Amino acid sequence: MAKDVLEKELTVSGKLEENGIKAGTNSRFAVAIDRLGGNVADFVNLLFEPGNRKKRAISEAEIKVIEAAATAAARAVKEDPQTAVRVIAGMVGAAARKQESKDAVLQEALEDLRNDAPTEAQAANEEPLSEEFLSRFEHYAEDAITDELRKRWGRVLASEVRAPGTFSRKVLRVVDELDSDTAKAFEELCRHRIDDVVPRALSGRLSFGVSVSLTGADLIVDPTGGQRRLCRKQADGTGTEMWVFRFGDNAIAIDVSTKIEPEFDLDSIKPLMSLGDPAEPAPSIPTYVLTSTGRALASILPVTEQTALHEFARAAAKQIEPSWVRVYQLSGSEFVMTSQLDGTAAAPDSAATLTP
Repeated sequence: MAKDVLEKELTVSGKLEENGIKAGTNSRFAVAIDRLGGNVADFVNLLFEPGNRKKRAISEAEIKVIEAAATAAARAVKEDPQTAVRVIAGMVGAAARKQESKDAVLQEALEDLRNDAPTEAQAANEEPLSEEFLSRFEHYAEDAITDELRKRWGRVLASEVRAPGTFSRKVLRVVDELDSDTAKAFEELCRHRIDDVVPRALSGRLSFGVSVSLTGADLIVDPTGGQRRLCRKQADGTGTEMWVFRFGDNAIAIDVSTKIEPEFDLDSIKPLMSLGDPAEPAPSIPTYVLTSTGRALASILPVTEQTALHEFARAAAKQIEPSWVRVYQLSGSEFVMTSQLDGTAAAPDSAATLTP
């Protein structure tokens, strides 16, 4: 018995690793398949036979349900044959549909993991999927009857496999209750996301209705009064002082001597703003801020952060020309300059590094 289980796990691990899912993520996804899909090895084989997927998924689901119900069905038929047949037929059909939905969600999750491979750190993480997550997720997955819902829940599973603990009970509930219009509005907003904020210069002002929807769904912090990404003064490896805006593993910097016209509109959509206050000379970036729920949900959306980062850098450079804007990326223990925008097409200075 133990030998059979081990052989099954090794077979599945091999299949998943062949398709780009390694180490910790491999193990976590195998557990998810075992929980949601039943026969793990057969399910993984099925994913790579496009012509037979749907037909076999449905038939396997029906077989599982029929076998599970066989004993109870036999007793019921003896007592009340006509009623039992109707009830069992309904139960088998409903259960088969639920299994079909779970299998479809697993297919979407695997596709997402293949298209957006886990990082080395994620793959090395051996933290398992929690029983609480699996239990709640199974409930949501079996009710995913549309392609849109199956894709959404597949992305959720893939994200949780990459980083266990991303989706709490609260976040799962928000995903379940999210209506189509709000989901589309949030996805559109996140096209311009850099780390946990969205520069208003990229997104533009949200309409009142969209703002209310996203705030009500606990996806963004209430934007009333305006939010800003602040910076700090810092010198690089060459001694040049600059204002540095940190965005996770990325950063943008501008010359500390850059003059920015005072802006008193807290709902501004300019790339950079200054309140014109001598006590607060540093510039800031008008933004929309994602909540913890919003950050979790953003993890299942297409990754466009680098595109947004450079788009914002270009917008900021245009605002403050002829001064410069530098883009940095974390590399090991320091930020390394990857580009400088000032109209000269100057090559990045390898000495112009920043400490985190």
